[in-house]
Amino acid sequence: MNIRTCDGQLVTLRDLYSSHEELARMVEENGPMAGLLDLMEFEPILGADIQQRCSAVAGQIAVTGAPAELVRLVFESAVTTAVGAVMATRQAYYEFWSDMMDTPVDQDEDPGDPYDDEMPF
Repeated sequence: MNIRTCDGQLVTLRDLYSSHEELARMVEENGPMAGLLDLMEFEPILGADIQQRCSAVAGQIAVTGAPAELVRLVFESAVTTAVGAVMATRQAYYEFWSDMMDTPVDQDEDPGDPYDDEMPF
């Protein structure tokens, strides 16, 4: 079994770098919102929440009178950061569970019948 880290963390720097590289490729090919649109295909509630919260941050900056270009860049940066973190987490979970599924099970060990114990009532 591949233990991801010795301190129990699931997401590694490799996961973060990999997700941000993939996200940068998506943005280059399909525009700045490509990662969010991709996320919304399989996690629509999470994607909508990220979009709403990043819009709120951008709105707070806009009411200060910041230039529209700055507001747009802050929004896109916030979205990219959040989506990249979600992608890294999904990759880490995928690898973790793939490792778990590849772990051989000891066939000699009898787990017993969970219903053998007397019921407490």
